[in-house]
Amino acid sequence: MTSERPLKRSTFLAAAAAILLVALVLRQIGLSRSFWLDEAYTSWFSALPLRELWGDVPSYETHPPMYYTIVHLWRMVAGSSDWALRAPSVIAGVLTVLLVLFSGRLLRLGPKGDALSLVGGLLLAINAGHIDLSQTARPYGIQTLTASITLMASLVLLRLWSSEVYGARSRSVKWMAAVAMAVSGGMTLWLHNTSVFITLAIWGGLFVCTLLFMRRQIGHVFVVLLVAGVGALAIWGPFIPTLAAQSAAMSKMSFWLTFEWWRLVELAIMVGGGKYAVMATILLAAAGTGALLLGPYRSFAVHLVVVIAVPVAAMVLLSLLSRPVFLPRLLQWITPACLMLAATGLILVPHRLLRMALVAVSVCLTGAALPRYYASEKEPWIDATSALSERAEPGDVVIAFPNELLTVFDFYRDRLPAGTTVTYLPGPFPYRDAKRVFIGNLGAPRLEPADAETVRAVAARHGRVWLVYRGETLYDPTDIIRTTLGGIRTLKSTDIFGNITIELYE
Repeated sequence: MTSERPLKRSTFLAAAAAILLVALVLRQIGLSRSFWLDEAYTSWFSALPLRELWGDVPSYETHPPMYYTIVHLWRMVAGSSDWALRAPSVIAGVLTVLLVLFSGRLLRLGPKGDALSLVGGLLLAINAGHIDLSQTARPYGIQTLTASITLMASLVLLRLWSSEVYGARSRSVKWMAAVAMAVSGGMTLWLHNTSVFITLAIWGGLFVCTLLFMRRQIGHVFVVLLVAGVGALAIWGPFIPTLAAQSAAMSKMSFWLTFEWWRLVELAIMVGGGKYAVMATILLAAAGTGALLLGPYRSFAVHLVVVIAVPVAAMVLLSLLSRPVFLPRLLQWITPACLMLAATGLILVPHRLLRMALVAVSVCLTGAALPRYYASEKEPWIDATSALSERAEPGDVVIAFPNELLTVFDFYRDRLPAGTTVTYLPGPFPYRDAKRVFIGNLGAPRLEPADAETVRAVAARHGRVWLVYRGETLYDPTDIIRTTLGGIRTLKSTDIFGNITIELYE
């Protein structure tokens, strides 16, 4: 990738700064849209004392406490608004774009490396799926950044072992890359339990490349990988006993998720830049991979294919053979790597005008997904709570299920009429009862016939009853609550906000 006239440093920096500004602006638009349930979880958990967050919470929550701790510390400075809670993800998203923009220079790929980085960074900056990660108060945006750092460090090692581009600095670069792998790999493991697949794929990809292309250096490579791996395990190690306990607890849950093959298509659309760009992205990534395999960067191609394919295949197999854990958002961290392969396919087009035209088309197709993204909401809780606030009267009561809606009403408590009483079924989150069937975590159980008595008792003390629910087929599959209320009160109105239903009984 060194056969073209190099970009001036000032030109490259100006282009990178412009793309970074685009990334930042696009991640600010719509940042105050409604929280959805998972983000309400982030608000609720991050507000807990650290002692409780690291002590009791892991016994019923299925995510590691590290992300909630980051947000806990962040909100001490930035506050607890929707914008503030999403800001760490925004920062992580912009930093991921920055990493891609300078990847060519980190890897010493020459003039075409600069072009590759700029195109890849631009595609990532305007990618709706990555913007979504960057605007969501969940760990996936930060996980994508740390996983990308780990992957970049591994590519630096591959570059160092297969060429002399780092010259006299090779030794220091090698150990800096190993340290970066250890720290970012350990941090990635702390952010989500499925990150085990990420780190195994990155370390495994390096080992496969060593066997295929660098057998003479296998002993030296093994030492570096061992040092980096031990470092990552040392960082993550304290959480392993908790992970084992969480895994044992999850085996007793009735999972809400089922694996369906179309979810792979959903993942491809998210990663590929939307339904208009996905096929072009796939074809370009395939072309880029093929070009790397036929050139001096074969190890890069093999490594990236292993890093992308192995975690996806592992999640699919785990979902088919054991527990259904495949969710597209858990694998969106592969987006930067996939877009860099697509950018490679673009940059290696031999004719300049054709190359520029293909870049323009790819940018337009990717950008076409943005209007629909910005117009969408996962769960319109602002509209739902506003409607409830406008129509509720003194003396009314709200009955809500599943009980994890407590986290939503806690976040939007200022939107509810003063003095509003909310009863959560079967009890406030987290509800502990070993005899219950739990769905999403060990604090939100399925409803049972005994909960009908609670409904009757609450209704007897109030004139009007508002029933707010989501996920009724999972948490109340036999329609216990609505049947009970319908037997003692008259249904007066039903309002639907996406997957949220509000009913009034008098």
